[in-house]
Amino acid sequence: MSGGNDNLTRRDFLKLAAAGAGALALGGSTLAGCARSVPKLPAMAGREALVLGFDGLDPVMVRKLIGAGQLPNMAKLAKMGGFSRLRSSSPPQSPVAWSNFITGLDPGGHAIFDFIHRDPKSYGPYLSTSSTSASERIMRLGDYRLPLSGGEVTLNRRGRAFWNVMEDHGVPATIYKIPSNFPPEASTQRTISDLGTPDLQGSYGHFSFFTEEPADAYGDDISGGSVYHIDVQDGVGRAEIVGPANAFRASVDSATVPFTVYVDSANPVARVDIQGQQFLLREGEWSDWARVKFSFVPGAASTTGIVCFYLRSARPLQLYCSPANIDPAAPALPISTPDDYAAELERATGAYYTQGMAEDTKALSQGIFDDEDFISQGRLIQAEREAAFDYELARFEDGLLFAYFSASDLPVHMFYRAIDPKSPMWSPELGEKHGDVIRNIYGALDRVLGRGMERVGDDALVMVMSDHGFSPYRRSFDVNRWLAENGYLRVEEGDGPALSNADWARSKAYGMGFNGLYVNEVGREAEGSVSPGPASEKLVDELQARLAEARDPDTGERVFAQIHRSADYLDRPPKGIAPDLILGYARGYRGSWESAIGEMAEAVCSDNMDKWSGDHCMDQSVVPGTLICNREIEAQEPSLMDLAPSLLQHFDIKPPREMHGEPVLKRA
Repeated sequence: MSGGNDNLTRRDFLKLAAAGAGALALGGSTLAGCARSVPKLPAMAGREALVLGFDGLDPVMVRKLIGAGQLPNMAKLAKMGGFSRLRSSSPPQSPVAWSNFITGLDPGGHAIFDFIHRDPKSYGPYLSTSSTSASERIMRLGDYRLPLSGGEVTLNRRGRAFWNVMEDHGVPATIYKIPSNFPPEASTQRTISDLGTPDLQGSYGHFSFFTEEPADAYGDDISGGSVYHIDVQDGVGRAEIVGPANAFRASVDSATVPFTVYVDSANPVARVDIQGQQFLLREGEWSDWARVKFSFVPGAASTTGIVCFYLRSARPLQLYCSPANIDPAAPALPISTPDDYAAELERATGAYYTQGMAEDTKALSQGIFDDEDFISQGRLIQAEREAAFDYELARFEDGLLFAYFSASDLPVHMFYRAIDPKSPMWSPELGEKHGDVIRNIYGALDRVLGRGMERVGDDALVMVMSDHGFSPYRRSFDVNRWLAENGYLRVEEGDGPALSNADWARSKAYGMGFNGLYVNEVGREAEGSVSPGPASEKLVDELQARLAEARDPDTGERVFAQIHRSADYLDRPPKGIAPDLILGYARGYRGSWESAIGEMAEAVCSDNMDKWSGDHCMDQSVVPGTLICNREIEAQEPSLMDLAPSLLQHFDIKPPREMHGEPVLKRA
């Protein structure tokens, strides 16, 4: 998504995937660069490798729980080989960090610098990992707009995935759920995407909540979902699920699917009827996945998705519906390689979340879920992932099996407030009630590791790794407000995001993304005011020095651990994409939601009053990842970029020269 997004507020933009992804969910999209012929992989004996990617697994938390005897399998693995902090990416954001892991490159090489990049032509935000283009050939027939050719969805990450290097050498790999790989990089290896995969609306996850209460009872600014009033008469209510944008009809914004709810008059139960499927739910119960068909042109164009329901309350009715996920049995957009791998998993384990960031943090932050609702959803997601892992583990014989688990990331974002007494959201009651949520998640992942170690035996390489760790997120820093108060950004009064009202002729710099700062450079930005070369470099030096000394006016604490220049990346960053400065926040601080999308908060520093209370968009030194392995770790400070070369070396493959990382594991 690029260009202006003048009506977006707060975090709405962060829930949007590349523009048009929903509209492309018509079965006519194409995957750029996927057509290549690769010979069938030969069988390979020996040197198996099991790698578990536990997103956000924090080394401090792991050491603490190992010391308390609560992670016996991680303790055993560390004793067999080693346990180390793992240097994350700069910045240590998930799409950046996982790209480091996948390619063995830093952001200068793989070109992913943040969740959010900016379009220098419009100063508008767009999501970094993928982009879409709609069909340029349209035939109009009355109210219908008929695309004569498919659009295209493209992976923006550069650099080659390490599993494709393995493929070249005949080493089979299964990559179950990998972030920063939507649409999947071309491969005959089995892969399925995760973070960056949109729902059918083309968003990072847009829920629906149906309630007998007035819809505005939940506020006007509902981020990441929609609240609908449902009128229940004589125990019957009717509503509809909003699906993909209807690119075929000029007068219809989105395709919809109707459903009916029957509420029991005496018991706390309700039944949902949708397209011939019935789900009887008690309060606090989730439905199975419902396969639904969205029609665009009657009898001609349609696509299927999957949704699940959660009954919060029968009387008054409160019914949550998940985002409409891409149907793994018949994907409307590419989510796996080979194309039928997603359907194979669905046949083996049942339907499952295909959108990235499946845990609905938005519903919890917005008060649609309470803590128990969110925890129950997390259990379902973890169960789905464990079922797929167990399926792959049972047939794993050689090569590489990588499995990704998100439980140690999104739920930790939301429940850090329960273990951090300095959080503005903490209370003794919260700590007593939910202080064990994170510990329980770590325990569940330890049991996953235990099953894997038992299955592969002692001769195989076994590795647990994470992309980053965690820090409390207590205070927000708004870089655009700071720039405005210090004379670097001039903003006029007006509606919409701050940058849409900037006086660019008098503005020298601006913030975009969670860690990015850009100089308003002539010839690069549409309305640049700072000459390239010495003048731009002088301004970068000045901003780097001043921000390094910035202090929170309320606490007196330093806001930043380090301020980095993207020019210092090992690879020269692609022209016009990279920020000029990477803001490395100190522990407890993070960039504001507002500055991330070009808005401006009312104060430079403020308390974080969101349940999203832990984070990792700080400096890489503050939130290192975790590396545990049954091989000795020879490097003093291994990094994410070292893991791809290490895995290649394990299979006697020389790492490609362009990879920056070095093998860090002692050979068996």
